[in-house]
Amino acid sequence: MDHKDIFEQTKKDLKEFKAIIARLKTNKLILEKDTLLSDEEKKLLERKIKSDEIKLEKIKAALEFLSDTDLKIITSIFFEKVTNKDMAAQLNVSKEFINRHKRESTERIADIMYGHLVGSNLGLSYLQD
Repeated sequence: MDHKDIFEQTKKDLKEFKAIIARLKTNKLILEKDTLLSDEEKKLLERKIKSDEIKLEKIKAALEFLSDTDLKIITSIFFEKVTNKDMAAQLNVSKEFINRHKRESTERIADIMYGHLVGSNLGLSYLQD
């Protein structure tokens, strides 16, 4: 994985945040209620649940490092599907401001979540605050 792959994966993870939560709830319910699952199916479901839990925790932890403005931009655009133009109007800033902060925040999140895969040290400045 290179930096571009990591950036794209992070955008995908953020866009799928609500779907991950829904999938996690569904899988937990299936595991709890379905008595006809084989041991192999249970183990597979448990691995999927664990993977989704880890991904959610990584996203939540990474979001904690964002400023209030950046957090609002990221959560509105990725989780609430607000357009960049609408977000700019809400905050009374330019669309370029939104684009820049969205990109920089996504890069920060990507670095925190996946930076270890490429030996990144870009996150050190905001991790040491």
